[in-house]
Amino acid sequence: MTGKQKAFINAYFANGFVGWRAAQSAGYSGDEAALRSAASRLLTNANVQREVEKRWRRIAMPADEVIGRLTAIARGDMDAVLDDQGAFDIKRAREAGQTFLIKKQKIKETFIPREGADDIVIRTTELEYHDAQTALNTLAKYHGLLTERLKVDDWRSEAVDGLRKGEITPEAAIDVFGDELARELFALAGVKHE
Repeated sequence: MTGKQKAFINAYFANGFVGWRAAQSAGYSGDEAALRSAASRLLTNANVQREVEKRWRRIAMPADEVIGRLTAIARGDMDAVLDDQGAFDIKRAREAGQTFLIKKQKIKETFIPREGADDIVIRTTELEYHDAQTALNTLAKYHGLLTERLKVDDWRSEAVDGLRKGEITPEAAIDVFGDELARELFALAGVKHE
């Protein structure tokens, strides 16, 4: 692998995986289209691909860590980031290792002017946690607790339903479907017929 290819890979990871910017940072020249073309060629190069994949494996979150993070989000508790008065406490959140639960923080300051004195400053902090319900759904799917079931109604399920409800007699089923298929339908419907 050439030095320029190594520089491209370093820049690719450092520049948020934007190929043309990585090519530019690595010393490739041209307009954006030419740089995109160079990045595309580089990313299809076998040596570059191997190195990129190797680095991805090193930095990617392993499956057990993903499950752990989803579990922490599902179990997240605002109490871990609030002080005794119920105000957001970043220091407490950091000490508890809970800052990753925060999706968004919005700080609003309102100034109330006072004559002859300092302004009154009212600071409010609005927090948005990552969605616990989404994390729970993902974990439930992982554990096989939520499975999509598809019911297909066809002539067979209609015949079974008709046998269960007594709308189709066993004799009529034998006449229409024949002895062997009718016996299968009886078994599915839980109908006994000799």
